Amino acid sequence: MNSKFFWSLIFASALGAAAFTYSTVGPDVSDAQTPVEQAPTAVAPVTTAPVTTAAAAPTPSSTRVVAPAVPRSELYAGVWNGGQAASWDIPEMDLFSPHPQGYKPEQPIKFSHWLHVEKNGMECQYCHSGINKSFYSTIPSVESCMGCHAQVKTDSPEIIKLKKYYDEKQPIEWEPVNNLPEHAHFNHERHLKAGVGCQSCHGQIQKMEVVEKASSLKMGFCVDCHRHKGASIDCTTCHY
Repeated sequence: MNSKFFWSLIFASALGAAAFTYSTVGPDVSDAQTPVEQAPTAVAPVTTAPVTTAAAAPTPSSTRVVAPAVPRSELYAGVWNGGQAASWDIPEMDLFSPHPQGYKPEQPIKFSHWLHVEKNGMECQYCHSGINKSFYSTIPSVESCMGCHAQVKTDSPEIIKLKKYYDEKQPIEWEPVNNLPEHAHFNHERHLKAGVGCQSCHGQIQKMEVVEKASSLKMGFCVDCHRHKGASIDCTTCHY
């Protein structure tokens, strides 16, 4: 056989085999860069609910505002000699006293000196009128209280009680806190004119939620103050 014819036959067979393989398997598409077209995905629209901020609930006028807790040492600040009659005047001596230092009775109406004086800035003499020209510290009448509270905090439980006194024309039976015995006389006018402040005997009453007795008000307490301030200590000054 001619050698040229032989190699031509081999070459033609190889080409035929290659063509058959290509037509059966197809080209290798693993590295193909032809982009694959995908069907668009439907996205549901996002609806954002409106954000509403809850308004702060209004404070009802009947809500009672209470004074912050204050230690007793701070309430008694400014009281002459710490409210004691003498250095030996200890609390144990008042075990049988009906009105010792620190006496704090419950009152028919919860009146807060802190709320009226410290927080709202009312003057002492607005309620205790005439104290600068009187022996005694006057107690405000029901009519004086209703002068404000006919319109202020009218739905408060304490003001409702106050109005009941007013409608029935009855005085409020306040429980005395700083009473002196009948044989001792204290002149508020004379002390105020001498520059003695309310706190010298009553403590920081403007900070008190409930009034309490800040000083013993014993004879030794008064005499010691008079002696140090150069005031008379004659018996007839207070006992007459």
